[in-house]
Amino acid sequence: MHVDSYSSKDGLLLLSTKDYGIKACIRDLVETSEAKNGGYLRLDISPYKQRTTGKYSQNNLIWKLITTIAGYTGYTIYDVEEYAKKKAIARGYPYKINPLTGEMRAASTTELDTVEAGYLIDTLYQIIAEMEIPFSELN
Repeated sequence: MHVDSYSSKDGLLLLSTKDYGIKACIRDLVETSEAKNGGYLRLDISPYKQRTTGKYSQNNLIWKLITTIAGYTGYTIYDVEEYAKKKAIARGYPYKINPLTGEMRAASTTELDTVEAGYLIDTLYQIIAEMEIPFSELN
């Protein structure tokens, strides 16, 4: 979520998100809180550092590794990406459960913080080792 404004005088914090899933969750929490707890909520808030982007970034490395695996194995980059994300969940990669289907959906790389991106990178290196892809392919 993004901090749009904060007033220390009034104690008001305005947050926003474009993610419809988060919007729906917040709406449900607020409605439940208003009905059962007089509108009170407990929040855990911590700083969030989005995964790095640019020339020598986490994002660049993620796609380089995915592309390398796809090129070496013949799988599509989309199949490799999905496989790696699902495998990275065991390390702590974020996911959501679709309430209609009950299926797990791994988070988009655009939603990751630096730690979560690290989980995916570690998993991609693990896949490269398991598939015995020569490290010379990474250059």
